[in-house]
Formats: sequence, structure tokens, C-alpha cells
Amino acid sequence: LRIWLKEISPMVWRRLLIKDTYTIADLHYCLQISFAWSDSHLHQFIIYGKAYGLYYAGGMHFSDDANQVYLDQFQLRLNERFIYQYNFNDDWEYELRLEKILPINTKYEYPLCSAGNRTAPPEDCGGPEAFMALFEQNQSHYSLEWRLLDLVEDYKNGEKDLEGFTEGIEGLHYWATAHKFDKKSTNRKLKKYFSNANRCDISIEEVIDE
Repeated sequence: LRIWLKEISPMVWRRLLIKDTYTIADLHYCLQISFAWSDSHLHQFIIYGKAYGLYYAGGMHFSDDANQVYLDQFQLRLNERFIYQYNFNDDWEYELRLEKILPINTKYEYPLCSAGNRTAPPEDCGGPEAFMALFEQNQSHYSLEWRLLDLVEDYKNGEKDLEGFTEGIEGLHYWATAHKFDKKSTNRKLKKYFSNANRCDISIEEVIDE
């Protein structure tokens, strides 16, 4: 599957090798880990016009249990596409396309991220339009250097406490490294989650914050 986040430029995308015996729930967790999001908002897949997803108390109802809906049931053809929506306040939308149907390779551990580009946006930044506005403000390394100097000065003068300073550093680090994608780290996290015999004991947030 090739997955890309819509309305974002430069494009943020991943290529995932996933068994067709995985469920819709499995695919949801794959996407959250692959884009380093925390699974803290509602979501849904739209496949052949029908909505699928995991039910959370107070959230959306689905006619099928996502843990019992397997990918091979859809009999997707090459180049067919479907949609994954996440965080309905920010309106993030991914498009997924079936690129190839391959035999199982016993040398691989599935699911596997075989390629990708760029770090995904912070999931609570306001959605695609807000993110692109932030991108325009932060794409200059010169601007980031000045903001770092300002941040240090504010901390020294007591205008920012340690928590505010740390949050500011994390924000600057994101923009300084947003052009990168760490495939090894992504696959390590996918393995950590999917090799866990009882996934109920581990949250997506724990995995991505390792």
C-alpha cells in the first residue's frame, strides 16, 4: 500500500507491506505508528462507500467490528484507492492505493515500511491549512536560529519556565528535521507493537514515544 497525507506539500507518504490477513484495526494501528501519531482521536476508513473503524465510547458507531474485518475480504484490485480519515476536528485525510500484490517473503517481518518521505505534521496543529501556514513560517533555517536565540534569552530572563522552554525546543526540533523520515525507527516501532502477544497491554503512544 502507498499512503499519502492529502493537501500537504511537500508530500508526506509511506509505503507499507501488509498481509491481507490483517484486519482494518491492524491497518489503523499501522498508519498511526508509521506516521508517528498517537491514536488519540476518532478515525474511519471509507472503502467502497462504507465506513469502517474501531468503536470508542462516545464515538462513532460502525456496523462491523474492525477486529473482524480482514483486508482480503475487499478483494481490492491493483491501483484501487480508499480513504482514511483521522481527527475530525482537524480533518486529516489519507489516500491509500494498492500498488502491488506480492507473495509472502519469509525474510521480512510484517508489517514493514519499505519507503517514505518527510515527518508527518503534529497531529493537533489545526489540520492541513494551518500546518501549511506554519510550514511557510518555519522553513527558513535562519528563522529557526533566531527563534532558538530568543527562546534561550526568554528562559534566562525568566520569561519562560523549564516546561515552556522544553516545549519550545521540541517545536524547533520538529521544524529542523521535518524533511527527514527515519524508516529504521518506524520499522522498529511496528515490530514492537505487532510482536506483542497481547496488544491491549501497550498503547500506540507508548510505542511512538520510545
